Amino acid sequence: VADIVANAQKEVQENEEVTWSLWGLVHYLGPDAVWEDKNGEEWHMDDLVYMQNATLSNESACGGTHALFALAYARNTYQNSGQRLRSYWLEADQKIQKHIEAAKAMQNLDGSFSYDYFFQKSASENFQERLETTGHTLEFLMMALPDDRLNEEWVRKAVSLLANDIINNKDEPVDYSALYHAIDGLVIYRNRMSPDRTAQLGSKSFPKQDQSKTDVKVLKPAVPPAIPELPELPPKQ
Repeated sequence: VADIVANAQKEVQENEEVTWSLWGLVHYLGPDAVWEDKNGEEWHMDDLVYMQNATLSNESACGGTHALFALAYARNTYQNSGQRLRSYWLEADQKIQKHIEAAKAMQNLDGSFSYDYFFQKSASENFQERLETTGHTLEFLMMALPDDRLNEEWVRKAVSLLANDIINNKDEPVDYSALYHAIDGLVIYRNRMSPDRTAQLGSKSFPKQDQSKTDVKVLKPAVPPAIPELPELPPKQ
């Protein structure tokens, strides 16, 4: 594993998809990691978060759910280290929150998520399509949502729909990738809801930092410009 991580550090580039590098490197190296690539250029984990923020779109793989999952895992790891969200990490959280609400708003009445992911509301009667889109979206949500939202009706409805869909279509041939993401989402949900909470929502291998020593810039509230007094209107004739 160490060799794979070291190779990923050396091979990271600005013009390539960063999703899998971000997920893997933040897990093994932590949110404050600094390293050099094969050309001697210095990289910070913040750089990968910035790149993922900048490239996330509806055109991303699987509607952006892979990128969002990686961002959520990275954000969780950052927060697990005791740091307050700021800079690119805060931007990542804002994107995560935006897509959580988009998934909820575009959810279909049966509990499935939109076939067009976060672009527009749509439904599919095809099991393979439902498995792919609802599975990917649920997987992202299970990494992104806080504990106090797991019991919300729309979340439970999606979990129930997906689980029953898989059972009811157990004899149907499906794409293994779609099945993997769907099962992973259900497993994370099960583990988060279990009494011992065994789900790993970001790495916890890195010591928490003393917040008193964290350099956080406090912005002063903007002062609105003074409104000039308007001249009195002449009395009506």
